[in-house]
Amino acid sequence: MFFKLKRLQQRLSYYFGYMWSFFFYIAPSFIAVDMFNQGEVKFGLVFVCFGFFMSVLCFMTIREKQKRYHETQVALAELDEKIRKAGYE
Repeated sequence: MFFKLKRLQQRLSYYFGYMWSFFFYIAPSFIAVDMFNQGEVKFGLVFVCFGFFMSVLCFMTIREKQKRYHETQVALAELDEKIRKAGYE
C-alpha cells in the first residue's frame, strides 16, 4: 500500500510540475503586458525573459524527475521478474 502511494505521489509531482512550468511562463507574461502598457519596456522584457527561463528550468527539472521515475520502474520490474524466476515468492 505504501509503495502504491509513493508511486502516486511521484506521478502527481511531475504532472503538477508541468502545470507549474506553465504558470511560471504565463504569470510573468501578464505582468509584462501591464508593464508594456505603462511604457516600461525594459521591465516588461525582464519579466518576459524571467518567465521564459523559469518555465524552461522547471520543465527540464520535471522531465528529469519523470525519466528517473520510469528508469526506477523498469529496474523494479526486472528485479521482480528475477525474483519470480528464482521462485522466492
